[in-house]
Amino acid sequence: MSKTHAEKIREAVTDLGLSSPNEIMDWIRKHYPNDNVNTRSYRADIIGCSINHSSSHHYPSMHERAFLWFEKDTKKYRLASPEESAKMGSKEEKNQPFFDPAQGLVDGVPVAKISVTGQIAIPAVIQEKLGLKSGDLLAFVINNNVLEVRKAKIKIEVE
Repeated sequence: MSKTHAEKIREAVTDLGLSSPNEIMDWIRKHYPNDNVNTRSYRADIIGCSINHSSSHHYPSMHERAFLWFEKDTKKYRLASPEESAKMGSKEEKNQPFFDPAQGLVDGVPVAKISVTGQIAIPAVIQEKLGLKSGDLLAFVINNNVLEVRKAKIKIEVE
Protein backbone atom coordinates (compact mmCIF):
# COMPACT_ATOMS: atom_id res chain seq x y z
CA MET A 1 0.00 0.00 0.00
CA SER A 2 1.27 3.44 -0.92
CA LYS A 3 2.12 5.90 1.83
CA THR A 4 0.49 9.32 2.09
CA HIS A 5 2.42 12.54 1.55
CA ALA A 6 2.21 13.21 5.28
CA GLU A 7 3.71 9.82 6.11
CA LYS A 8 6.60 10.42 3.69
CA ILE A 9 7.13 13.94 5.03
CA ARG A 10 7.26 12.60 8.60
CA GLU A 11 9.81 9.96 7.56
CA ALA A 12 11.96 12.56 5.83
CA VAL A 13 11.99 15.02 8.73
CA THR A 14 12.57 12.21 11.24
CA ASP A 15 15.63 11.18 9.23
CA LEU A 16 16.88 14.67 8.29
CA GLY A 17 16.03 16.72 11.36
CA LEU A 18 15.69 20.47 10.70
CA SER A 19 15.13 20.72 6.95
CA SER A 20 13.79 22.90 4.17
CA PRO A 21 10.93 21.89 1.88
CA ASN A 22 13.44 21.24 -0.93
CA GLU A 23 15.52 18.98 1.34
CA ILE A 24 12.37 17.10 2.36
CA MET A 25 11.31 16.60 -1.27
CA ASP A 26 14.82 15.52 -2.30
CA TRP A 27 14.77 12.93 0.51
CA ILE A 28 11.40 11.64 -0.71
CA ARG A 29 12.63 11.45 -4.33
CA LYS A 30 15.66 9.45 -3.18
CA HIS A 31 13.71 7.04 -0.94
CA TYR A 32 10.63 6.72 -3.17
CA PRO A 33 12.11 6.87 -6.68
CA ASN A 34 8.96 5.51 -8.36
CA ASP A 35 6.72 8.21 -6.89
CA ASN A 36 6.06 11.49 -8.67
CA VAL A 37 7.01 14.33 -6.32
CA ASN A 38 4.74 17.19 -7.37
CA THR A 39 6.52 20.21 -5.90
CA ARG A 40 3.42 22.38 -5.44
CA SER A 41 1.45 19.57 -3.85
CA TYR A 42 4.25 18.61 -1.45
CA ARG A 43 4.91 22.26 -0.48
CA ALA A 44 1.24 22.63 0.42
CA ASP A 45 1.27 19.37 2.38
CA ILE A 46 4.41 20.37 4.28
CA ILE A 47 2.67 23.59 5.34
CA GLY A 48 -0.46 21.62 6.17
CA CYS A 49 1.57 19.28 8.41
CA SER A 50 2.90 22.30 10.31
CA ILE A 51 1.35 23.25 13.63
CA ASN A 52 2.52 26.86 13.61
CA HIS A 53 3.08 27.94 9.99
CA SER A 54 1.10 31.13 9.30
CA SER A 55 -0.66 29.45 6.34
CA SER A 56 -1.42 26.08 7.96
CA HIS A 57 -4.98 27.22 8.73
CA HIS A 58 -5.70 26.87 5.01
CA TYR A 59 -5.42 23.08 5.47
CA PRO A 60 -7.93 22.32 8.26
CA SER A 61 -8.19 18.64 7.36
CA MET A 62 -4.47 18.21 8.03
CA HIS A 63 -4.21 20.52 11.05
CA GLU A 64 -5.69 17.95 13.44
CA ARG A 65 -2.80 15.60 12.74
CA ALA A 66 -0.06 18.24 12.26
CA PHE A 67 3.36 17.17 13.51
CA LEU A 68 5.87 19.70 12.14
CA TRP A 69 7.20 22.88 13.73
CA PHE A 70 8.15 25.72 11.39
CA GLU A 71 11.28 27.64 12.38
CA LYS A 72 10.56 31.14 11.06
CA ASP A 73 14.14 32.40 11.24
CA THR A 74 15.59 29.57 9.11
CA LYS A 75 12.40 28.78 7.11
CA LYS A 76 12.93 25.10 7.94
CA TYR A 77 10.82 22.41 9.56
CA ARG A 78 11.42 19.93 12.36
CA LEU A 79 9.26 17.51 14.31
CA ALA A 80 7.19 19.35 16.92
CA SER A 81 7.80 18.52 20.56
CA PRO A 82 4.89 17.09 22.59
CA GLU A 83 4.68 20.42 24.46
CA GLU A 84 4.42 22.38 21.20
CA SER A 85 1.78 20.00 19.90
CA ALA A 86 -0.29 20.27 23.10
CA LYS A 87 0.07 24.05 23.28
CA MET A 88 -1.12 24.59 19.70
CA GLY A 89 -3.81 21.92 19.81
CA SER A 90 -5.62 23.39 22.79
CA LYS A 91 -6.21 26.90 21.41
CA GLU A 92 -9.02 26.70 18.91
CA GLU A 93 -9.72 23.07 18.08
CA LYS A 94 -12.17 22.68 20.96
CA ASN A 95 -14.69 25.09 19.37
CA GLN A 96 -14.29 23.86 15.80
CA PRO A 97 -16.67 21.36 14.23
CA PHE A 98 -15.45 17.80 13.89
CA PHE A 99 -14.10 17.19 10.39
CA ASP A 100 -13.67 13.65 9.13
CA PRO A 101 -11.54 14.02 5.96
CA ALA A 102 -11.84 10.34 5.07
CA GLN A 103 -15.63 10.68 4.73
CA GLY A 104 -15.82 14.38 3.78
CA LEU A 105 -18.10 15.13 6.73
CA VAL A 106 -18.27 18.10 9.11
CA ASP A 107 -20.41 17.23 12.12
CA GLY A 108 -22.02 14.54 9.95
CA VAL A 109 -22.82 16.88 7.03
CA PRO A 110 -21.16 16.07 3.67
CA VAL A 111 -18.82 18.87 2.55
CA ALA A 112 -16.16 19.35 -0.12
CA LYS A 113 -13.41 21.92 -0.43
CA ILE A 114 -12.81 23.63 -3.77
CA SER A 115 -9.19 23.28 -4.90
CA VAL A 116 -7.17 26.10 -6.44
CA THR A 117 -8.04 24.64 -9.84
CA GLY A 118 -11.79 24.63 -9.08
CA GLN A 119 -12.04 20.88 -8.50
CA ILE A 120 -13.98 19.18 -5.73
CA ALA A 121 -14.10 15.62 -4.46
CA ILE A 122 -17.65 14.42 -3.91
CA PRO A 123 -17.88 12.86 -0.43
CA ALA A 124 -18.11 9.07 -0.51
CA VAL A 125 -21.49 9.04 1.29
CA ILE A 126 -23.01 11.18 -1.46
CA GLN A 127 -21.48 9.03 -4.21
CA GLU A 128 -22.90 5.92 -2.57
CA LYS A 129 -26.39 7.41 -2.01
CA LEU A 130 -26.66 8.59 -5.62
CA GLY A 131 -24.90 5.60 -7.14
CA LEU A 132 -22.24 7.82 -8.71
CA LYS A 133 -19.19 6.23 -10.25
CA SER A 134 -16.13 7.37 -12.13
CA GLY A 135 -17.04 8.77 -15.54
CA ASP A 136 -20.60 9.79 -14.60
CA LEU A 137 -21.72 13.23 -15.74
CA LEU A 138 -23.11 15.81 -13.32
CA ALA A 139 -25.34 18.77 -14.08
CA PHE A 140 -25.08 21.96 -12.01
CA VAL A 141 -28.36 23.88 -11.68
CA ILE A 142 -28.92 27.11 -9.74
CA ASN A 143 -32.39 27.57 -8.21
CA ASN A 144 -33.01 30.62 -5.97
CA ASN A 145 -29.28 31.01 -5.27
CA VAL A 146 -28.99 27.33 -4.29
CA LEU A 147 -26.65 25.10 -6.27
CA GLU A 148 -28.13 21.72 -7.12
CA VAL A 149 -25.95 18.92 -8.43
CA ARG A 150 -27.74 16.18 -10.34
CA LYS A 151 -26.68 13.07 -12.16
CA ALA A 152 -26.88 13.94 -15.86
CA LYS A 153 -27.62 11.99 -18.99
CA ILE A 154 -26.81 13.05 -22.52
CA LYS A 155 -29.23 12.14 -25.24
CA ILE A 156 -27.81 12.02 -28.75
CA GLU A 157 -30.23 12.22 -31.63
CA VAL A 158 -29.24 11.32 -35.16
CA GLU A 159 -31.14 12.89 -38.07
